[in-house]
Amino acid sequence: MTYWYAFLLQLFAFLGTLSVTMSFGTPISFITLLQSRKIGPDSRPSLLYGQVDEGVDDDWRNFRAKLVMQERNDNRDQDDLNTSTSTTSSESTAGISTSNSWAYETDGQTIEKGSIILSRPLPEDDDSNVEAGLFQQYFHKSIILVLEHNDGLFTKGIILNRPSNLLLSDDDFVNADGTPLEESSSYNQWKAWFGGEVNGIADEEPEIICLHSLPDKPEDEESEVIMKDIKITSLEGARSLVKDGHAKATDFLTFIGYCGWDRSQLSDEISNNNWYIVAADSKTLLNELKNNDVNVNDDILNTGIESWSVLMKMIGRGDEIVQIEDSFDDLMLKEWTKERLIFPSDEEEGDKLDGFIQKATSSRDFGTEVGVGTMLRSSSFASSYNPFLLSDQEYHQSTLLIIQDDEEMSVGVILNLPSASAIALEFEDTKTGGESSHVIPMRYGGRYSDASDDDSLLWFHCNDDLKRKKVGSRLGPDGSFIWTVTPEDAANAIATGVARAEDFIAVSGLSVWEKAIGGLAGGIKGEVNNNLFEVVDKESVECVWDILLQQEVMTKKTAAENLSLINTAWCEGAPEDSMQPSLDAPVNRLAFRALQKWISAFLIDR
Repeated sequence: MTYWYAFLLQLFAFLGTLSVTMSFGTPISFITLLQSRKIGPDSRPSLLYGQVDEGVDDDWRNFRAKLVMQERNDNRDQDDLNTSTSTTSSESTAGISTSNSWAYETDGQTIEKGSIILSRPLPEDDDSNVEAGLFQQYFHKSIILVLEHNDGLFTKGIILNRPSNLLLSDDDFVNADGTPLEESSSYNQWKAWFGGEVNGIADEEPEIICLHSLPDKPEDEESEVIMKDIKITSLEGARSLVKDGHAKATDFLTFIGYCGWDRSQLSDEISNNNWYIVAADSKTLLNELKNNDVNVNDDILNTGIESWSVLMKMIGRGDEIVQIEDSFDDLMLKEWTKERLIFPSDEEEGDKLDGFIQKATSSRDFGTEVGVGTMLRSSSFASSYNPFLLSDQEYHQSTLLIIQDDEEMSVGVILNLPSASAIALEFEDTKTGGESSHVIPMRYGGRYSDASDDDSLLWFHCNDDLKRKKVGSRLGPDGSFIWTVTPEDAANAIATGVARAEDFIAVSGLSVWEKAIGGLAGGIKGEVNNNLFEVVDKESVECVWDILLQQEVMTKKTAAENLSLINTAWCEGAPEDSMQPSLDAPVNRLAFRALQKWISAFLIDR
């Protein structure tokens, strides 16, 4: 049985390679999104849900699934004979087949068009893939349908369980030259789904992939069969079928963007336990697509996770669901969904814009000159929003120092993020022959480096005695409290006893904010005007500095104390009329956890 099963798998894999692969979405890559609209009344596709031809014989995938189920049942029966025990829990099996619906986990090596890539959850305390929770939240508990797979070259798929409340009409699309689409109709309503980040909704030329289950028609020359009863076409192909009366716009699910893996990237991620490769029948997928076609915002937040849970149970991985429910990654996914998939109505958008303008113009620092030598901190945010939650988590509760500001850009450094790297200074006393050593943390200043010297360190101090002794020079105009000093001068001051190593902050890396042409907009002043950062009062600068000097080299043991000092310095730097931070608000607690995760992933030497 085992040999025959392996032979059939090889045969089917070979037959699968003979199919012609086409890529849709590109035929009208000249289309761009104009605007977003709130989804209207519920109008589900008539063909996608409910008119699958049950009379058609099961395809070869169904046949292979039955072989796999039989093979695994035989193995379990043999195990039962050997152990005299029997397992009846459906969640302990390696696959489930009910009536004409089935799904099973493959060996991870067989990937083909129509395969399902199912995200594999990690325990809460496993930081091996923490980057996904910080930057690619949409992959968490995702179901991805493979549209194209060329082994060793490229894999393309769309995420099936990320619906939005966005409804688009033909009028929302234009040609590259800005002219309307030919024969467009405002009556065509296209339900938008997030298919992936590549050529996604935020890109100038998003790729549109329309999924449907329409019966085969001679007039449909563009649709590509992905698996039994599931096909894809371009937006142009879908519009053509609608125009000719062969379909309605609601018969299509419109995916914007896709996921892509180059060369061995996907196989490497599978080896790193990031994914399960699953085979499932079209009925299972169509049912889950139906469950995900929701309009209510609360449903959009939950249905994607529920569909993932269904498939996990079907492949016998139900025990892994409970382990990570309401985990950090779960909460980050829900916040990502709120921000990226739930679009406000026109009225809500207007109110949001008015509130943003009012908030910006009423900011205490709006229009304030922010220049070299200015100390900033990230602003206090309301209980429902934090701009440093889903990305740029290093700026949450950050303290910054601006070191350059010109027509092209503003440049600064983050002061409050000591890394796992230490700066060791050793000196020999020429008079006594004794030696002395000093250690201070090297701090992370930002993701950019000085192109002229990748190993350069920037040294600063805020010590009045050193200022009087002219150790270094003032950073910025008169009145600035921060001084800059060369590494050589700092080392000399320490060696001669003029200064202590603990008087200095040494930073590697830069933070950059570009400006618009002419330097009239953008830069750090634009960030301040947008209320992302606020100026620390001069009276508080020295106190904030002294708190940061207490931080140590970042390790697992010192992380908690360093984080506490980050919070203390940030609170100390708050202007008197600054908004009181809602630190206990769920979104801000989550943002602080995200900062902890970011530090664990990028600063702590594990």
